[in-house]
Amino acid sequence: MAVTLAIFALVQFAAPLWVRPHLIPPSQTIASIGAAHANATAADATTITFTADVPGHPGAWIISTGAVNAAGHPAGGIPAACESVIPRDLGPGGSPALDHCLARHGIRVALSYQPLGRYWPLQFAETGLFLALALGLAGFCFWRLGRRLS
Repeated sequence: MAVTLAIFALVQFAAPLWVRPHLIPPSQTIASIGAAHANATAADATTITFTADVPGHPGAWIISTGAVNAAGHPAGGIPAACESVIPRDLGPGGSPALDHCLARHGIRVALSYQPLGRYWPLQFAETGLFLALALGLAGFCFWRLGRRLS
């Protein structure tokens, strides 16, 4: 019983984190900092992270965000010209001055997301996956018990 509970807990933990985001391939877009309503935050002036909304897709499930340069390649960090506008205590709201500086240097937000319209297809896919696992486990149990009794 303890092993069953541990496996159940592991599956319930792993499914939302590692399986659900990949059941249906996510949509991707690149948006300007202003259009995505993003707030750039910088903890150590070497990385850029974003909190964003997907333009035109309210309620979308954002799987990942990242900074890209004007060529569409991942931005390695904050441009040197923007380091001077980073406030000392950059809170969760970000800094409008930093956002403006990043936009001026061509930094944009790459978003990977699931639109709100995919909610039920994701639910059905995950339910199907769990049903297949349950049927497989039940089949294994019947096979194992049948072999053991004979």
